[in-house]
Amino acid sequence: MGEVGAFPIQERGDEPAANTAMSFETSDYSNFARLVLTVLADDDAPPAEREVLSAQAASTLLAVQRALLKLLNENNLAAGWASRTPWDWPLVEALGEADCPHELALLLDPVDEADQWSRSLLRARSKVIANRAPLRSIASTGRVRSSLARRLVQHDITAIAGLKETGRFASPKAVQWGLWEVAATRRLPLTRSWFCEWRLRWLVKQAIRDFGTLHLVIDAPALAEAGTRELRQLERVAKMVGRWQRRGLLTCTTVAGLVTGLLPADSGVHPTLRAA
Repeated sequence: MGEVGAFPIQERGDEPAANTAMSFETSDYSNFARLVLTVLADDDAPPAEREVLSAQAASTLLAVQRALLKLLNENNLAAGWASRTPWDWPLVEALGEADCPHELALLLDPVDEADQWSRSLLRARSKVIANRAPLRSIASTGRVRSSLARRLVQHDITAIAGLKETGRFASPKAVQWGLWEVAATRRLPLTRSWFCEWRLRWLVKQAIRDFGTLHLVIDAPALAEAGTRELRQLERVAKMVGRWQRRGLLTCTTVAGLVTGLLPADSGVHPTLRAA
């Protein structure tokens, strides 16, 4: 039995406690926590509320995105990178060259019509070539309609990264056969205060203690506006998470990677799904 901070941590291979809550609705239990990472490359505000970035603001945002990619690569933390135009995103080639298994996600607006979403997906698929990161998920701030969900499955989209934070462990919910949604536990950066880093560390420790699943959404535009303090805090937490992953206390993945882990390895079929 190991220990992290004030929490007793069970090492892999130990028997779980009898009262340990299971994290997945499929009853697939593994003796470690899961950290799901989604990075918002673009602002996810409604179209009417978006601001056109100045050249300086765009340069600052790109610098923050590069710093995040470098940080995650150094600590072997895979993430899904959500953009409205992944085919034109400056770092798309860098994702494909990284050793860490990053993925792309198409950031879509819930107000858009299904035909518009479908055209965006087709364009993303035609532009994202084989040597770039795979695109198996979308990111959205709103609920996906059933008509669109069917189209997403037809486009081989298996997961939806929910961007509205719930404050709870991430419990993947089936939207329909073959499509799962993973709501955000927290969005980063957290509200400005001196104990933001402590709160984030505590959240990860809690997931390790309870074998839970966290879905953290890193808001790159918000980080660019916040300044260097929040980025430095995130760097320290990422190094901590990287160490704990190497020790086998948790594993880091994308929303699509999490969904793939829920499927039976030998049957080739989906587990029983329930309506979200």
